[in-house]
Amino acid sequence: MPGQVTSPLAAGPNDLLFDGALVVRNARDVVDLLFGAGARLVSPPRNGSELRAPLRKLLAEVESGRATLAAIAAAGGDAGSAMAGLAELELLGYVRRGPAGSYVRVP
Repeated sequence: MPGQVTSPLAAGPNDLLFDGALVVRNARDVVDLLFGAGARLVSPPRNGSELRAPLRKLLAEVESGRATLAAIAAAGGDAGSAMAGLAELELLGYVRRGPAGSYVRVP
C-alpha cells in the first residue's frame, strides 16, 4: 500500500492501484509485463558484438571497472546517454545492477 487510505497525500497512488496500475520493481518486471513472464528479448552472445557501437563501448566500460554512472561520466561520457545505455543493456540482459549504484556484466 503506497499510503494510508485516509491520507490526501496517498490519493493519487491509491487511485492508480484501484484503477489497475501494475507495480514495477525493476527492468525484469517491465519485460515480463510487456512480453510475458520469463520472456527473454535476446539471448546475448558473450562478446556483445551485435550491439550498436555506443552500447558496445558502454559494455566495455562496465567490464573494465568503470561500472557506475559517475565513473563513466568522469571518464568523459555523457551522463544522460550513459544512463539510457545502461538501462538498455540491463533490459537486454547484458548487465545487472550491483551494489552502490554499480553495474556488473551478466555472464
